[in-house]
Amino acid sequence: MWELFVGAVEDSGNRRTIFDITTGSRHDGAWLDARVSSSERSSSAALRSYLESWTRGSDIHERVEGNPTPVLVVAGANDPAMGPDTMRSTWLQWYPNAELEVFDDVGHFAPDENPEALATVVERFLGG
Repeated sequence: MWELFVGAVEDSGNRRTIFDITTGSRHDGAWLDARVSSSERSSSAALRSYLESWTRGSDIHERVEGNPTPVLVVAGANDPAMGPDTMRSTWLQWYPNAELEVFDDVGHFAPDENPEALATVVERFLGG
């Protein structure tokens, strides 16, 4: 998997594969191509930096653990890496007032996969 992600910095085919995997292989080629096209607006340096931060950055959970701030955690049921189980074992453990919203029809990209449902949940959480 590491090679897939490292390769995605330069290779749009790898990025397309990642988009496909992290959405449960539920979207057609046009949808995947649109995500890849969008990602091509980022420089290789930015993508590489994001990857390093995401995979090898500091573990800050000890600094936030027990924080009473209300937090909305959104997870897609079709996200194999950052799905509901991962959110329950991380965010919901660290934030005692966290609330988990699971979208059954979404993978990793709720804003792209179901923007209306995401907006509704966020507005409800914010009291709007």
